Amino acid sequence: IELFNPFPSAASMPSSGQLETVYRNMLRLFAEDGPTTGLLIENPKEMEQLLRDGRPLFSRLSETAEFAGFDVIFETFSQLLLHQSTPAPDPYTLVSQLVSGREEYWEELASWWGVEPAFAAVLGTLSAKPYLMATAKELKDKLDLSFWQRPRCPVCNSYPSMAGIDEKDSRLLFCSVCEISWPYSHQGCVFCGSYHADTDGPEIHKDGLWLDLCDDCDRYLKTSDLANRGPILTAATDLETLDLDIAAQEMNYQREAFNPVGIRDIG
Repeated sequence: IELFNPFPSAASMPSSGQLETVYRNMLRLFAEDGPTTGLLIENPKEMEQLLRDGRPLFSRLSETAEFAGFDVIFETFSQLLLHQSTPAPDPYTLVSQLVSGREEYWEELASWWGVEPAFAAVLGTLSAKPYLMATAKELKDKLDLSFWQRPRCPVCNSYPSMAGIDEKDSRLLFCSVCEISWPYSHQGCVFCGSYHADTDGPEIHKDGLWLDLCDDCDRYLKTSDLANRGPILTAATDLETLDLDIAAQEMNYQREAFNPVGIRDIG
C-alpha cells in the first residue's frame, strides 16, 4: 500500500486531498490486516446497561483483549509515517490512554520514539483506530443509542468532531476516531455547556456546514444542516472540510477531537 506521509516537513501540514489519500489507504490496510470483530463482544443488555451508567464501552476493556493484526498495522504505519521501525507500544495501554484522553501519553511516546508529540498522536491513533471502528460497528448493529445523550463518544469517550441538525431540529454528534454518531438533545456548547456559542454560523460556512463557535471555552464544532441537504456525518466529510478547521483555528478557536487520521491542530 502506498500511503502518503502526512508530515512532509516539520513546519507544514497536509492538504485536505492528501489527508483523504491517507484515509482511503488506511481503510485498505484495515481491510487487509485489521480485526473483523470488535474488542467488546457483549450481551446487548450488558452493553446497554454500561452506557446507561454513563460509561463508554472501552471503560470495560480487558488487559487480556486480543488485538488481532496489531503488530502488522503498527509496523506498517511506523515505516510509512516515520520511515523507521519503531518499538510498538502495548496495544491495551495505547487504546486505554487514547480513551482516557491523557495528553501526556503522546509526549511519553514521542520521547521514546524521538519524534514530535503530534507525530506520536497520529501513529498511535491510526494504530488503535481499527479496533475502535470495529467495536463501534458492533455497537451500531446491536443498540439504538437514543438513550446515550452525552457529549462524548459512547465507544472511546472522545469529544465529537462534527454535529448535524436534522429535520426535527434535533442534534446528532459524530466521532471521527470511532466513526459513530449518536443523538444529543441538549442545547448550548457541546464542550462546556455555555449558551454563548454562535450557533447561527452565517459568516463561516461551506456547502451546508457551518462552525459553532463558543466564546466561553474557545472551541468550535463543525455542524451540518442535515435537514437541507447538508453533508452526512462521516470521516470523509470531516476531511473534506479542512478549510473550516483552518478558518476556525486562525481565529484562535480550538479543535477538541482528533480528525480521522489523528490530527487536531491544522497549520
